[in-house]
Formats: sequence, C-alpha cells, structure tokens
Amino acid sequence: MQDLTKLLHVMALIAKPPPMLSYWKGRRCFQTLGLLLYFQRLASSTMEDALGNDKLMEDVEDFLTDEEEKLFFDKACEFYFAHKSLISHHLDSYNHFLEKDIYRVFEDAPSITIKATHNKSSTQADVMLQSAKIGFGCVTMRKPEWTDQKGNICLLYPTEARLRKMNYSASIYADMNVKIVVTKIDEEDADGGSFYWKREKGKEERTCYTKIAEGEGKVFEKEETVKGAFVGKVPIMVMSDACHFSSLKKDGLIRKSHCLFDGGGYFIINGSEKVVISQEQIAHRMICTAMGKNRGLRCSYRSFTVGEPAYPTHTTTRIVFSNVKSRIPFLTVYFHGLKNAVPAIILFRALGVANDKELVERVCEDADDLEMRELLSYSLYHADKEMGTLVKLARENFSFDPGTRKVIAMQCLQKHIPPEASVQDVLDKYLFPHLKNADSQKVMLLSYMFHCLLACLLGRRKLDNINEFRNKRIELPGDLFKKKLKSFLHQFLKDLQKKLEKLCPHADTFMRQLQFCMDGSILTHGFQRALATGNWDAGRSGVVATLERRNPLYTLSHLRQIRIPVPPVFKQDGKSYINKYAIGRVCMVETPDNENCGVVHTLATGCDISSGSSPDPILDILSHLCTLDMTQIPSSSMKHLTKVFLNGEWVAVHDNPEYMVRHLRNIRQQSYLHKQVEIAANMCQKEIQLFCDSGRFLRPLILLQRNRSHINKKQLNEMSLSGRLVLYPGAMEAMGPEEEESCIVAENYKELQRARNEADGKNYTHCQLHPCFSFSLGSSLIPFFNHNGSYRVMLQAQKHGKQALGIYTSCMRARSDTTSHLLFYPQRPLAETKIVRLSNAPHLSSGQNAIVAICPFWGYNQEDGLVISQASVDRGLFRSCHLWSFDFDMEAKSDQPALKPPCSTESNLPSMPWKLDDDGLPFIGENFLPFDVLARKRGLQENTTTLRLSAVEKGRVDQVIVAADDEENPIARIRLREIRVPVDGDKFSSRHGQKGVIGFLCSQEDMFFSREGIIPDIIINPHAFPSRQSIGQLAEGIVAKIAAVSGRKVDASAFNKVEIQTMLDELKRFVFCQQAFLTL
Repeated sequence: MQDLTKLLHVMALIAKPPPMLSYWKGRRCFQTLGLLLYFQRLASSTMEDALGNDKLMEDVEDFLTDEEEKLFFDKACEFYFAHKSLISHHLDSYNHFLEKDIYRVFEDAPSITIKATHNKSSTQADVMLQSAKIGFGCVTMRKPEWTDQKGNICLLYPTEARLRKMNYSASIYADMNVKIVVTKIDEEDADGGSFYWKREKGKEERTCYTKIAEGEGKVFEKEETVKGAFVGKVPIMVMSDACHFSSLKKDGLIRKSHCLFDGGGYFIINGSEKVVISQEQIAHRMICTAMGKNRGLRCSYRSFTVGEPAYPTHTTTRIVFSNVKSRIPFLTVYFHGLKNAVPAIILFRALGVANDKELVERVCEDADDLEMRELLSYSLYHADKEMGTLVKLARENFSFDPGTRKVIAMQCLQKHIPPEASVQDVLDKYLFPHLKNADSQKVMLLSYMFHCLLACLLGRRKLDNINEFRNKRIELPGDLFKKKLKSFLHQFLKDLQKKLEKLCPHADTFMRQLQFCMDGSILTHGFQRALATGNWDAGRSGVVATLERRNPLYTLSHLRQIRIPVPPVFKQDGKSYINKYAIGRVCMVETPDNENCGVVHTLATGCDISSGSSPDPILDILSHLCTLDMTQIPSSSMKHLTKVFLNGEWVAVHDNPEYMVRHLRNIRQQSYLHKQVEIAANMCQKEIQLFCDSGRFLRPLILLQRNRSHINKKQLNEMSLSGRLVLYPGAMEAMGPEEEESCIVAENYKELQRARNEADGKNYTHCQLHPCFSFSLGSSLIPFFNHNGSYRVMLQAQKHGKQALGIYTSCMRARSDTTSHLLFYPQRPLAETKIVRLSNAPHLSSGQNAIVAICPFWGYNQEDGLVISQASVDRGLFRSCHLWSFDFDMEAKSDQPALKPPCSTESNLPSMPWKLDDDGLPFIGENFLPFDVLARKRGLQENTTTLRLSAVEKGRVDQVIVAADDEENPIARIRLREIRVPVDGDKFSSRHGQKGVIGFLCSQEDMFFSREGIIPDIIINPHAFPSRQSIGQLAEGIVAKIAAVSGRKVDASAFNKVEIQTMLDELKRFVFCQQAFLTL
C-alpha cells in the first residue's frame, strides 16, 4: 500500500502538480484500479494534454455529418427516456429509503433507560430490578401481506388493496436489545456471578448474571434480546423494490390485472391512491448574501446536524453590516442561542483570534486591500469600545498574554446569552454545529462570510437570490418518509418508556411486560393518518393529495409536481417568481391560475432530481489533488488559493482551479465518479463548488468539443444496433444549475451547424436534446405551441389537457374509482410531438381526430359557438361513458335507522324489488333512476339499511364486486355507467386551449361539403383565431392534413424550424390549393 501511494505521488508530480502536494503525506491512496489507470495515463501525457480534453477521452476521428448528427440527437432522446422514467425520482428516492434510510434511522435511534422503584411484592423479593436499558438491534421488513381471522398469511397486491379498501403497507420487525440491572440482597451468588431464581411455583430456572458492584445489595446485569418484535407498518410505494409488482414481468402483471402503462410512484391508503408532492426547501450550508430587512447587508449560512431524537437541528448564522444602532456601520453576528446580535470582532476574540493582523488577513485575504480594511476598522473600533480598557492595555503592552483577550471576549458574550448557559457550550452547540468543536475551522468559515459580505458592499460580488433554483433542494418522498419515521420512532420509544415506568415490572416479568407494552399502532396509524389527511407536520399541509386518474397526462403531471411550503394565507413574493435557473428545470407555463400560482410547479420533461451519492470518492480524489487540512495554511497565503466546497462545506483549497476542475470533470466523464456529481467553478470569486447531495435539479445535455459531439460514426452505428448510450463516456452529462452557469448551451443541433459554418460562431460546450424538453409534459404535447399566446398554452397545459377524455387504464375491470370518464373511440393524433413517441401517450390516447372547416355558418358559430354534424355524433363522435362507484357495507347493524329520502312522500320513492337480488345487491345491467334504492340490507328488526341514489345520480349497473376488508367485514362496490352523447351547450376544446360550446347540431344534408363529397364534422368561426392568438392550431391543421393524405407521420414538436410555405408547397403536390383553401 505504501509503494502504491509513492507511485501515485510520483505520477502526479510528472503531471504538473500544484504546490499543495506537500500536504499529501499520510493520505489514503485510491482503491479503484480505474482511477490508477487514469493517473498513469495522465502521468504519461504532456502538460498541454493534461490541461485539455483531447487525450483524456477517445479521439474523434470521424466527425458526424449533419444528417448523422440529427440521427444521433434523435437516438439520444429515445435512449434517455428509455432508461429514465418520468417518475423515476419518486421511485429512486423511496427505494433509497427502503434500502438504507430505514436501517440508519433505527441505528441512530437512542436507547431508553427504565428506572424502576423497589417493590417487594414480586415472586422473588430478594431480586429487585434496578434499571433496564432498551435499544434496537437487527431490523427486517417483509413485503406487503395480510392475515385473515384464521391466521393464514397471504400476499397483498395493489389491485387487491384498491378493491378491498386496505392499506398497501409492509410490516417492520426489530430485535430489542435489553440490558437488565438487578440487585440481589439475601443469597450468595453461585458459579462466580450466576445465581438461581424461581419464576413459578415448583419450577426453578437458572439465569446468568454478571456481577458489576459489591456492597450490601450486590448488583448484577444481564443482556437479553427479543427477536423479531413488531414495530409497525410502513406504506409501500407501488412499483418500488418492496412492491410485489416490481419483480413481475409483463405476463405476470397482466394476470394480476395491473395496467402495463402504470409506472407506480403512489401509495394506496384505505383503497385510495395517494401521491406525495415533492417539497421545495432552501439548501443547507450555502453562503448567501442579500439585503437585510431594515438597512444594510446580511450574510447567512444555514448549517444542520442530525439532532436527537427526531429531526435535524437547523442553525442559521447571520452576519449583518449595518448602522442601525450607531452612526458608524459595523459587523454583528446572530445565531440561535444568543439573546441579541453581538459584535463580530468580539466573537473572533472568543474563538481565539487575538491578533488584529491575523484577523485582517483572514477577513480581507489581502492585507493591502485598503477599502476592505477601512470597512473592517469600524468593527474593530466598536469591539474595542465595548470590551473596555483592557483591550487598550493589551495593545500598549506587547507582552500581554493573548489568552487574556479571549477571556475578556467571553465575559462580553456572557451578557448576550441566558444566565444559566455557558459561552463555550453555546459556541460549540449553535455556531456551525456541523464543525463541532473545531474553533479554527469556525474562524475560517466565519472570516470568509465576512469577506463575502464586505465584497458585496464594495461591489466586487453580486448579491445572492435565496429563491434561485441553484439555492434550493427538493424533498422527495423518501426524504419526507425518513423524517416522519424518526418522529414516529421517537414517539414509540417515549410511549414504551412511559408504560414500562408506570407498570414498574420486576426482573422476573420484565421481558413479558416489554412485549406487551410495545405499541405498533404508533407507526401504522401515524403514516396512515398523514397520507389520508395530507397534514404531514404541524402547520404543514398540502404534502399529500389524491392521485388524479382522469387521463394519463393528468396522472404523470401530478406525479411530477413540486410545491413551495407556504401557509394557507400568504402574500406573493419572490418565492413564486421564475428566475433564469428555471429554464430546463421547471415549466414556465404550467402552473395553477388560482392562489397557488407560482407555488406549485411542474418539472420540465427533461428535468431529473438527483438521488444523492456518497462523498467519500470525492474526498479520496481531493486528498490527492489538494490539501484537506487547512489549519496548516497561513492566513497570508489564502489570497492566492481557491476554496473548494463539498455540499456547501469548506473542505480544501487549491492554487490552480482550472487544473483541478478539468481533472474532476474528466474523471466524471470516464464514470469514475457518479454521473450526478456537480462540478461548478467560479474563477472570479475563487470558489469551486462540488455537490453530490440529493434534491438538485438536473437536466441532460450533450457534451460538445469544438461544436461537435464526442460520438463518431462507428459508435453511432454500434449505438443504433445495441441501444446502449451509457457505454460511451462523455456523450451526455446531467448538468446542475450551478455548473451550467459557466457553460454555453446550444438550443439544438441546428445551432451547432450554424456555429460551425460561421467564422465568428460561438464555441458551445453543451447542447440540449430538444428545446421542447424545457417545458412540462402537458406543454410538450401541444403541437407548435411556440406560435400560440402564453395564456392559451397555460390554459391547455394546466386545465384542458388534464380534463381531456380518453382511456386512463387498460384494466378497468380491476378498478372501482369513485368517478371516471371513458371515451368510446379515442384516436392517436395525426400531428404528434416528439414527447408523444417517447412516453406512453400513444397507447392511452385522449380525444379524437375530426374534420374541421373554418368558415361562418349563418351565425350559429359566432364567438365561441361550434356547429357539429348530427350524423357524426350518431356515428359515435365524442361519445363517452361516465362511471359512478358506490360502496355499501353489507354488515350494517340491525338497529341502524333507514336513510331518510330527500322527499317525505312514499309515492315519490317507489320500491323496485325486482332490481335487487336476494342478498340486496342489484343485478348486472339493471337501469336505476334518481332516488332509486341501489342496495338494501334488511336486519332482524323492521329498520332497513339502504343505499339510495341522489337527484343527479343515475345509470345502468356495470359491475358489482363483493369483497372483505382487512377486518373481514364484507363490503360491496357497485359501479353504474351512463352513456353521454354531445348535446347543445356541451363545451369542447382543441389541443391549443381553443374552447367552444355547441351552438347547433346540424343534420348531414344541411352541412357544407367539398367537391370530393367530404362533409366536415365541426365548423369553427374564423374570427376565433386572431383574438386568441392560436396560430399553432392552424399549423396543426395543415400538418395533420399532410399526414392524412400522405400516410406518414409528421413531427409537430414546438421550436421545430418548419416554414409555412414548405407545408403549403407539400399540399400543392397532393392537388390541393396552395393556400389550403377548399370550395364548399
């Protein structure tokens, strides 16, 4: 191992190392052979090759032509969506919770101590329980199952949980490690530490104890383990690793009546499908400078540590430069634990910085910076004035002990904290708690925060926006479940401790009482209540919602929503505004138009959320590239060094940032680092930000070199045959908002071709897969939406597209939703966008293709009026089916009174017993009208429990399902269907938010017709287009006509450079008028 370390050291020296290599001694060497080969390759290259990308990746010898490049971008889109589901961030987060977080939460759970009172009423009076310590051991979790009244254990599938109104959850079992301490008074111990102990009359059992104390009452201890104790149940996400469907193939899913196009990502609580909305939050450990609430500037740093017992401890340190309390502005610091803000220099003195020269060098980073020194001098003056004459005496006497100044600062800080608290404890616990007791590191971080604040004041650094997406993180379902599990586990232990101390069991009955006092309903009912009501935490609602199943678009859009946690009544502020970092990450169009406008966002189609990775590989690489021990670096040398932050924590420094960034990115491109690691460099501020945490916004970008991709013709052919894009390193990167700020991103491949042909073209570093991926799924389904007004696009993406009728599942017989709509003849659109082919939209389509004529019709279609052919309606145009589902408890109590009808007269409520079977349930196919009795259960008395329809409910019985819930209570689920045919007054909408109401159903003989005898289905007024700016609908009509007469697919994606004249010329080839006009 030492030889390998020396070899790496020598190879790095050959590859032009930085001077920081003197701090390498004693560091760990790489454990990965791939990294060793990488450094060998780097050592054999020249300095120019080491700084470039040409030799670190495979040379591109055969550049792609323009047509091949277009094919590569199309293949890249297909491969990306083939390997990445639109709801993969939900599944990945929850799977990480199942694999690691659950066990980590139980490991970090604190042990509880039971202190018993001495009571001589036990069966063994001379053996008394003194205390007991209880902790968790091995944790196991089973897949969802349920137990009937006979004790038989059966597997529980999501389909069965929906129909039987059960919870789709899994049981958690844990070993309870118990250490019992007892006191023995009378008898002598036998066998050097063991004694006999009677538990029942006539029986004697030997229990081994270990003697730990001598005296009048000898103290013994014993350790026991309760195997497989039931802790509670956790809801299981459908299609996660713990779901039964995740291991089934296509045939198995069909046999279990699961829709093949259902990707999961939701939970089933009491038979209802619930979705956890991802929550936005401010990123931790980020230095943020902004304007204060009053006057002056403020710099904040939000640190956190894993607190005990439930939630992480969040502590925000704020530095304010203001002259509110005095005429001269000075620096003040405030953090949790202080009663009010304290002067910043006093805090430095308390941390051990007694020398003014060192303080100036750390804050200003350049002792010759006169402007920053002048600003800092105000704070020095104010601190010396508050600390009193002792500081002046220390300045005059150079032999004065520096420790005295720290003692004086501690005395000054004592006035700003509670009297019962200690200054050192407050500094250790609340000032950057993640650094614990490292005062030197706290001084360095605090100094840099002062430097950032003063640099902003001097105009050298821009103010930060805390609401930018680079400063935000997303709490996914796995993160929310982890916090909730910690809270419930803490409540479980407190309840167990309280019960055991109240019962005060003795040593002979303690283990039996322990199993009796464990309440597994705390976790079970806690998760069930949180998912059923949506109230996740105190004062935090809107986290959980019922999954919308109107159409597949609505379902996917609901699963890709993110929400800003705000109170029910709030004022619109910067949180709900879109900033530049939202491009390609959240849709700038799809958002609610009510009070949640800007509060609820929808992820862009090409956006992904990072799942997080371990920081250990990054630290291993940093240990060979720079120093991790910054305490050895003198403060005067910091101005020449670049700071390296890992997940917001200052971990290293480096003197050659370009060299380091190139190395890290090359290692990531060669797949030696996780593909979601973000490497951002700010050369102006001398900062390198590395991120590997979860919850970051990422989007895929094609990596370029000299405005060309890194794929040659040979690789393109292999990729087309094998379909494995991930095998070629450097082809695509997941780019975060911080790293993308230093990149030049092309709009599409045509922009690259234009830049290569121009002499002064831009040198792009990355390129988008397609511009439409920067918008949500609902927006991307609109053909040519870049030609429409923004309001119409928002209306279609947020409302009309989600309300479109179609087929939302392929297993209707296995579902019993409360209400649903089905279109009888859904069709695949003639003009499709790119995202339609990449998602499941073609298989579960919504809407129908219709022949549309744009012309007036005797005033019947003025404004928003539509004229529809009655013959088309009779042939099934826009005919749909409305389904109602009703639940009926078949085990109703006999003394339960009958439901009173809305009308008191019995004549209005006729009894129709021929529609009901002997068991009180309706026959399949029977027609029911309003106020009819749909189900009846007659008890032993005259009272009868009935299920009666309301005034607006009617239909024919479509399905009757009789099942039993988890308590074996029989329930009946009855579904009615009602055929709905378009009539006057019904509202329809196109895919461009162009809505209208039927004004006249015209017979076929009165409709216009063309020379070929084609009769339009719909007639729209031409005045409806200019006022609503839906030019994309006209373009869609032309493209759909070309697709219909030519019999080929047409790409109608937005931002495609399609000229109108080109489409008209193509129409002319099919013997149509060049202006797309027809004589009717």
